[in-house]
Amino acid sequence: MTSNNSETLLIAVAPFLFDEAGHDFAYHKSVEKAADHLGLGYRVWLPLSCNIDNLPRHWEKILPPEKLDDNSPYLKKIYLRIKRAFSFGLLCLPYFKRMKKMESTIIFLESFSSSILFILTLILFLTARKKGLSLWLLYRYEPAQLRLHGLPYKYLNQILKKILSPEKIRLLTDSHLLAHSLSAYFNEKVAVVPIPHVHPELPSFSKQGPLVGVTCWWPGRPRTSKGLEIIQAISKIDGPKALNIKLVAAHNSFLSGSPDGIKIELIKDTLTEKEYLYWLNVSDVILLPYDPKTYSQGTSGIFVEAISAGKPTLVSNGTWMASELTKHDLGELIMNWYDNFAGGEIISRIIQVAESSFIRDKILAMQKVYQKNHGEEAFARAITQLAEKGVYEQ
Repeated sequence: MTSNNSETLLIAVAPFLFDEAGHDFAYHKSVEKAADHLGLGYRVWLPLSCNIDNLPRHWEKILPPEKLDDNSPYLKKIYLRIKRAFSFGLLCLPYFKRMKKMESTIIFLESFSSSILFILTLILFLTARKKGLSLWLLYRYEPAQLRLHGLPYKYLNQILKKILSPEKIRLLTDSHLLAHSLSAYFNEKVAVVPIPHVHPELPSFSKQGPLVGVTCWWPGRPRTSKGLEIIQAISKIDGPKALNIKLVAAHNSFLSGSPDGIKIELIKDTLTEKEYLYWLNVSDVILLPYDPKTYSQGTSGIFVEAISAGKPTLVSNGTWMASELTKHDLGELIMNWYDNFAGGEIISRIIQVAESSFIRDKILAMQKVYQKNHGEEAFARAITQLAEKGVYEQ
């Protein structure tokens, strides 16, 4: 860092932060606290259509308002991507031009498309005289999952190194598995950074509504890649043991149980932070039956939050989450529900996980490791080391 951290400005560009759903809002709030811990200036650039009320100070709505609809026709999506990318350039260019020539500024992107990275490359080419400017790019997907198998990103990374110089570019990710594959593909070092948005101390809540033996929660918006079909199948399990379980999920999952089976509680699709923490606190078991094809190397912020809160979390075999649990001898939490769905076995496993003091002790040990390796303080250490040495060592 600079000798005076207050002269360093960290600008997070968040083109997809439209509301409080997903990880983006919590992520940047935590990064802001990490930056504040170091005495850094912090800004977040948001879409003009962001509908979050009472935004923190220095969070500015300056980015294109367009939000892509996954159900739009293919050609329309291409048109909207191009339109959004060029709008991004037109809206951001004046801000880059106003940056002081010798001011130490870090531009940080943790969620971006190839078209936005292309326009950002053009902007930096036009403002390359800003000698104090650095660019940090956090990649969340393995090369095969990136557009055109990552080729646009690979070439743009090389061009950016020529525009700003190699030491001004930091390629980042938040998984060692991803770092290995991305480093091999990009042919350069990709540093691993902590996940900042964890809640080591949950507020105290009392359970609302009738008490049930075991409360299971499937957090987040319903998606096929996050196990929607598995959760739907679990919701239909019946029998004496199933009566002891309540399954909590977002309203748009449209789950429906049976009178002789699991109790279903549908909650809002987009939760406030307080509501999210309530369900994290009162849940006995977290269910994350994510598709191994999509999450073989990529991280889950929900998983890190759950483990950091000491919550037993059932995950899919073949995912990054399973590899993390294996490191801590928690194979009991790894499920093969995508191979052969066995309702009775799943119910028995949920009850076992909720009641086992042996599993609970191992979760608490993993919790301590996660609270040390992730969170705002860990992210603050990462910022310092990345700025000074280009790598982060836990």
